[in-house]
Amino acid sequence: MIVTIPRKQNHEGFLSMTLEISDYCPDCGKKRGLPKPGFSYDGSRKLNVSVWENPCGHIDKYSDIRKELLEQLT
Repeated sequence: MIVTIPRKQNHEGFLSMTLEISDYCPDCGKKRGLPKPGFSYDGSRKLNVSVWENPCGHIDKYSDIRKELLEQLT
C-alpha cells in the first residue's frame, strides 16, 4: 500500500516521504487498515500524512515504517 509518512520525527511541517509498504501487519501477518489523510504533529507544526488503524489492533509507528523501508533497501 502507498502511504505518506514523516521523513523524521521532527519533520518541521514539511519533511514527508511517500512510499510503498506491505499490505500486511509485520507483527501478525493480517491485513493492515486502509490509509486515509491525517496529520502528524512534531510538537509545533503539523504535516499532512497517511493514517490507518489495523483491524488486528497492532499499531504501526512511523519510526517502525522507516525501519521497514531501510530493511527493504538492504
